[in-house]
Amino acid sequence: MKKKYGTYVVLCVICIIGIWNLSAQEKIDGPSVLKKVDEYREYSKTGFSFNFSITESDGTASRMRVYLENSRRDISLVRYLEPKKYRRRVVLTIGNSFYVYDHGMASPVRITPREMLFGQASAGDITRIAFSGMYSIEQITEHSGVYDLILKAIPDKGVTYDRIDLRVSAATGKPLKAECRGTSGTLLKEITYNGFSVIEGKELLSGFTIVDSTNGDSSTVVLDGFSAETYPSSNFTVEAMKYVR
Repeated sequence: MKKKYGTYVVLCVICIIGIWNLSAQEKIDGPSVLKKVDEYREYSKTGFSFNFSITESDGTASRMRVYLENSRRDISLVRYLEPKKYRRRVVLTIGNSFYVYDHGMASPVRITPREMLFGQASAGDITRIAFSGMYSIEQITEHSGVYDLILKAIPDKGVTYDRIDLRVSAATGKPLKAECRGTSGTLLKEITYNGFSVIEGKELLSGFTIVDSTNGDSSTVVLDGFSAETYPSSNFTVEAMKYVR
């Protein structure tokens, strides 16, 4: 009987530990985790601008200026600065609509979220990912001081990636790694967040590396030149794209 009793105690302890672990997982405030992640990309509560510099694995370098609209985070303008041949190129995002204007075009052209997967537009698109506004949490677990989240795209948000597997530091809320996936779960882009800088007293994301899983190409991104200056709301329209300077 003593052995049976001891077995029952062990089983009860295992059950209690299992329940405790389940409760601990349930206590993770997923929305707050995503909100904290997004704060590392938010220089200001209102509109702001910053430089987006990217160096490809083959040494090709380009630089853009990203402007966020004052009242809506889903409206942005990306103006290309370097190389010289791209200086007239502008990308406008309004919710789930994307428009491109370049030198020689009669008028801006609308492109689909899927077309944003390719080339420099893809890198620019990554800057607009707002985890807490574009994705819902399908699963969140914690181990060894890290949160692992599986995020699913919210319908009608115009997101490029259907699923993102996100790894976050439990202690600081800093994003560590994101695996951007398509509808079938195929890995499309892998982002490693490896640069953070204190800017005017606030720690912000200032660098990350992107690996394109479809071809193995990698890109190194640096964010700097943060400023509270941005365009007036009237500039964030399709009609105004041709006159953005």
